[in-house]
Amino acid sequence: MKYLLATLVATTLMALGVAAQTLTPIYSFTNFPANPWGKLVQGPDGNFYGTTWLGGSGNFGTVYRLDSTGKMDTLASFGNTNGAYPHGGLTLGGDGNFYGTTEYGGSGDFGTVFRVTLGGVLTSLAEFHGNDGMNPEGELSLGDDGSFYGTTAFGGTNWLYGYGTVFRITPTGTLSALAYFEGANGITPSGRLISGSDGNFYGTTSNGGSGNKGTLFRITPDGTLTTLVNFGATNGAYPGELFAGTHGEMYCRTAIGTNGDGAILQVSTSGTLTPLVYFTVTNGATPSNLVPGEDGNFYGTSFYGGGENQGALVQIRTNGTVTTLISFGTTNGANPIGGLIFGKDGRLYGSTSSGGSAGKGTLFAFNTNDTLTTLVNFANVNGAHPQAGLALGTDGNFYGTTINGGSTDWGTVFQVTPGGKLGVLVNFALTNGALPYAGLSQGTDGDFYGASYAGGGGFGTVFRVTTNGSLTTLTNLAFPDVIYPQAGLLLGQDGSFYGTTGNGGSVGYGTVFKVTIDGTLSVLANFNITNGAYPFAGLVQDADGNFYGTTESGGSSGYGTIFKVSANGLLTTLSRFTGTNGAFPQAGLMLGSDGNFYGTTYQGGEGSYGTVFRVTTNGNLATLTSFSYVDGANPQSGLIQDGAGNLYGTTLTGGNEGKGTVFQVTTNGTLTSLISFAGTNGSYPYAGLTIAPDGSLYGTTYSGGTGGLGVIYRLELPPVITMQPASGFVPGGSNFAFTVTASGFDPLTYQWLFNGTPLAGGTNASLTVSNVNPANAGAYQIIVANASGSVTSQVATLTMLTPGGLFPPQVSAASVTGGSFVFSWNAVNTYPAVGYQVQCSTNLVTPAWLNVGGVLTGTNGALGFTNILGGDLQRFYRVLLVQ
Repeated sequence: MKYLLATLVATTLMALGVAAQTLTPIYSFTNFPANPWGKLVQGPDGNFYGTTWLGGSGNFGTVYRLDSTGKMDTLASFGNTNGAYPHGGLTLGGDGNFYGTTEYGGSGDFGTVFRVTLGGVLTSLAEFHGNDGMNPEGELSLGDDGSFYGTTAFGGTNWLYGYGTVFRITPTGTLSALAYFEGANGITPSGRLISGSDGNFYGTTSNGGSGNKGTLFRITPDGTLTTLVNFGATNGAYPGELFAGTHGEMYCRTAIGTNGDGAILQVSTSGTLTPLVYFTVTNGATPSNLVPGEDGNFYGTSFYGGGENQGALVQIRTNGTVTTLISFGTTNGANPIGGLIFGKDGRLYGSTSSGGSAGKGTLFAFNTNDTLTTLVNFANVNGAHPQAGLALGTDGNFYGTTINGGSTDWGTVFQVTPGGKLGVLVNFALTNGALPYAGLSQGTDGDFYGASYAGGGGFGTVFRVTTNGSLTTLTNLAFPDVIYPQAGLLLGQDGSFYGTTGNGGSVGYGTVFKVTIDGTLSVLANFNITNGAYPFAGLVQDADGNFYGTTESGGSSGYGTIFKVSANGLLTTLSRFTGTNGAFPQAGLMLGSDGNFYGTTYQGGEGSYGTVFRVTTNGNLATLTSFSYVDGANPQSGLIQDGAGNLYGTTLTGGNEGKGTVFQVTTNGTLTSLISFAGTNGSYPYAGLTIAPDGSLYGTTYSGGTGGLGVIYRLELPPVITMQPASGFVPGGSNFAFTVTASGFDPLTYQWLFNGTPLAGGTNASLTVSNVNPANAGAYQIIVANASGSVTSQVATLTMLTPGGLFPPQVSAASVTGGSFVFSWNAVNTYPAVGYQVQCSTNLVTPAWLNVGGVLTGTNGALGFTNILGGDLQRFYRVLLVQ
């Protein structure tokens, strides 16, 4: 009996990952200043600027500056005569200064317009007198003519009972009222105006109009006011100020929607309203202005709502889906009034009007696109400035060093659990070592080995430390042979440790050395500039027992080299950097899963911000990618590789804040910046990364964090599929199992797809298809996900063998020897008494298939066949599956 293949064409699906979210309080207001009501604005210097309702020398409010580490300075204090109680935020003018309004103060206590420089010089430009408006509450809008436009909540022609105005003020302080609200055309404008694509300004009033529930209006720069919308019961009520979308579209929020808790409406320049979302208490109530994100979604805060009804931070998709990302609840702030802004670091920044450690409000940062968690903030007593990466111990804990801090400030060895519990194992005291720049390596005995840059006899030490903190100095390094080691030790195949020094040796340009576990030290190789100079980085060993590394400079161009050292000390220069292909590598090499080495250069490449490169064991050097500063700059550490072959590393500088990044690069050179450090979450990662069994990346930064002395961090990544599901060829009525192997931060979830559709019950790492029939032959995939994202497997095809035809050989080997052609294929053992008949034809147009030999039988595995037909004709082959 013959069998015919039943197959289905495979399709490829991709799944989108969802990143976990973290909100970081970066400043809590105490007694004074207090109660920030306006939103922040980022200045040209990268700092954030805002106002507080209270505080300052006279308790009339302040203008403050905040850097990304959470340091706040009061730039200016209001004194009533020059303004009091600023309600809105600041606007950056074309001259680089900030402009804003105070709700009260001035000679009539009706409010003022002011200018403040980056240095804190405060100037009152104009004050309101009632007939031109009084009590401005919103921000100013910068017009194309260089003037500023705004609204006042009250005042006007009948100033004592006026309903507000629209005004214009020049940068020199000339103030004029453009329009007056009188009830029918609106009452109490809601604050900031926005500029439309037509050159006019648009705004809202919180009351008034025909339904007395607010209006939407347009005003030209010369003062022509037109009411576009009268809000009422059916289209929302009591609108807040307008805000702009990514593409210039306008939106407004209303305090009352169909559910009674507010709505977001899209607004056209003609006054057409399109509902985007209606709020409930659970997804946030009384929403404030939204800001568009680069992901196309909107982000905003609500004064009430959330889990504790003290406000929420929400994400709104353009299809109206609302997701509560953060519920405020006193400790992390409460009742946010001011809006949000995106900082240059990609994070959202905002303020809460109350809550925090003193109940006076907070400033916060919120990550929308990463899952970076600060585990430990160093505080000098437990260490300071970790400069090396972490070593993962066999006990599941991490071990590392700090170059400063501890009881004597000469550095520490520490242990930290994945949950962030830190314990100091060793305090260096100069005599037993000092300034351990390098990380640790675990030996076969379970102890950790390392080197200190100084201490001992003055030129550094090699030491052993147990997991309970017992330190043994194996050897004191001595001039001139081996001095000042900066790199970690490599556990060699022979059980000894190998390392480098960037100084010392026979001519002073560094060495490669060996130290046994009993402390016997020997020099293997000396550098002399021509073959390289200053090997600051550590070594890597290949299967042949050779050691590979980099020198920071030297070689024919002086930009550094890649070298090989044999176990007996023979030194060979493999490659030389030229600047265009990289310069000054300060990190060592990593042996990739493909047998090549990968590394980074500190400078060089297209923008001279450093490169990622690949080099073969015979020295063939290729640049994979060049950094461009915004995606990172100056990588000083080496690379690691995950199960899928992706490479990960850190850059010392660059990124959104210039304080370093964590990046991913594929072996074909696709570069992705994963995290930009911003001070609060760490700064300047000298060290590389460690990948943990849970799939997370762990690392350290030299500085930053709450104490400014560095952090230990964890970066959770989407899962990685380490073994793809395999296709199957099975007879009808039999069973077949698909299996996937993946690593990643737990918990992992699984969802199998059949021809692109999720399978009910297919939520495990394996899937068994029982009693195979034509209906379930086709394409299978699996989506593996965790809190940080997801990955979709390759397509695996299930093919059912049915009576009547061909079996496609999966050729595993083929060769031609003389007049014989030899090939083999994978056999099938899922059906009894299976045999194979090989046939050949000289053409495929009018084939005449001839049997070649007899029926071949065998179990699952490779079956071989040799064509014994003579002649020089071309032949095409096929295999019949027979029983």
